[in-house]
Amino acid sequence: MEWETESARMASVYQCSYITIAATAALSGEEGCLHPKENSMKFPYTVTQEEGIGARKRRTTRSRTAYVRVVPDASILRQAPLNQRAWVLQEMLLSRRIIHFTENQIYWSCLQGTFSEDRTDSSSHPEGWSHVGDILGPVASMRLHGPRLAPSDNEWWDLIKDYSARLLTKQCDKLAALAGVTVAFQEKTGATPLAGLWEDDLLYGLLWVSTGGTSTRPTVLATNIPTWSWASVSGQIEGA
Repeated sequence: MEWETESARMASVYQCSYITIAATAALSGEEGCLHPKENSMKFPYTVTQEEGIGARKRRTTRSRTAYVRVVPDASILRQAPLNQRAWVLQEMLLSRRIIHFTENQIYWSCLQGTFSEDRTDSSSHPEGWSHVGDILGPVASMRLHGPRLAPSDNEWWDLIKDYSARLLTKQCDKLAALAGVTVAFQEKTGATPLAGLWEDDLLYGLLWVSTGGTSTRPTVLATNIPTWSWASVSGQIEGA
């Protein structure tokens, strides 16, 4: 009971935090935030220019060096090890400001946008919308800081599609790892959660389907997850 209570508090913990520091490139909790950076490629070149006026005009040549790095892939955050974990999804959605430590540089993410350290990979987001578009893709449309939602809106099922495809060590944690964002969604809709669905829109919610042909029921089901809930299935899920 204590664990269920504390996991539900994650909504207030991350929403009220001033900043979240993410070891985005770490494969496990044993790794830190800092990684060796790739050295920039050096390209020496010369610059020739004329200086002076009239008879005093003369041509000078100076040596220069250009430092070049490959522009990072736009999906670097979305495909990072940390963002493959189910528990992390709600942390990314609920946090208002995040500093991501990736393999090659730092990213800053907030309600205004996501910006890379070298400014080569940056994007802005509409006010009030989630700031994680470059991290979570379609889930970015979940307006946790915007206007009131309806329980049947696609935001919830975009979230479930992403969440259900992520890695989760203990299947019995499936609802607990989503408890914080469930509370946040409940506050935005006024709806009542029911085992991963919504009591106010239960008929629509029961139309979920497993996708990709890889969904299976775990050998040991958590006693608090009914079989009619998508949470009783391992594998990616989509709403109707």
